[in-house]
Amino acid sequence: MVDKSAQAQILPGEQLLQAFHNLLQLVRLYQGNNQLVGNCLRQILEASVPLLKGNDGLNLQLENNRFYINEEKILRRRGPAEYALDHLFTFLIGRRIQGLRLLPNVFAEPAQGLVKLATLLNECAEEQEPAVWVSRHLREAGVTGIEV
Repeated sequence: MVDKSAQAQILPGEQLLQAFHNLLQLVRLYQGNNQLVGNCLRQILEASVPLLKGNDGLNLQLENNRFYINEEKILRRRGPAEYALDHLFTFLIGRRIQGLRLLPNVFAEPAQGLVKLATLLNECAEEQEPAVWVSRHLREAGVTGIEV
């Protein structure tokens, strides 16, 4: 992943997006109980803390070729997170995913919800309506607190 000195230069929004990108990659390669996946979930939790807005949770939107977290634009900057952010944006837009909403209860059991979300996002590329498909499968799996 990224060494600690480079990690210090990355802003919380960039850290969150980079960790989510890494989660998507790792879940595709390993099962959810892999140590690398666990480390990635920890990074997501750590990056989310300063970004959470009370009971509203965390809103990630893709608009005008930019990421927004809780309506705050994540600026494109050269640096350690640039590659992951560009690829994550392309990945989500390619699946016609315009945004995600993570409610606070997702962070209580991130292994269940976030790993399932990552798995479904990896699988939904060929679906007619990927966002609807992911939402339905999250509901069927009993995952609450994630809206696509």
